[in-house]
Amino acid sequence: MSLLENLQKIKPKHHNEWLDKKTPDVIEEKIEGIVLAIDPGNVKSAYTLYDPEQHKLIEFGKIDNEELQIRMYELRNKTKYLAIEGMKSYGQRVGSTVFNTCIWIGRYLQQWEMDGGETKIIYRHQVKSFITPKVKSNDSKIRTALIGMFPATGLDSKGRPSSIGIKKNPGPLYGVTADVWSALAIALTFCK
Repeated sequence: MSLLENLQKIKPKHHNEWLDKKTPDVIEEKIEGIVLAIDPGNVKSAYTLYDPEQHKLIEFGKIDNEELQIRMYELRNKTKYLAIEGMKSYGQRVGSTVFNTCIWIGRYLQQWEMDGGETKIIYRHQVKSFITPKVKSNDSKIRTALIGMFPATGLDSKGRPSSIGIKKNPGPLYGVTADVWSALAIALTFCK
């Protein structure tokens, strides 16, 4: 049997086939355990470790891609799931940063699968349809919706309940900034 025939028999460990066929609100698989979600970039990537059972962030940040790839060995001990934002072509011109990001997506997926983990690619339209289903959304609307999904256990600078809070009275989303919001949205979409 040729090498090509052997490779064709190998079934990938990720389940993107059903993600392309179903929207996130009809996925029937229940996720048990912590999820690593990545919003990839060409130089730095944002990530979150999210616990769906307790509905809380365990760890998050935005770090250099090489550093995240090294950290993935440690993170693999905490979870078997990796959800990562994928890229789709919409017919627009793209530059080298997009192609470099695609390379990093592949590197993350390959490493995670080689370590025996499960991977899923989550596309932006899936995040939008889950987080803001009836609204033409953008990053700001997704961020607002995410804030509303977490309890307001912190206090803002005026003493009002807040999901973010301030350093003195932090909420569950305290410290989440920029692309980490996207990584959190990917994690929640994956868990749905």
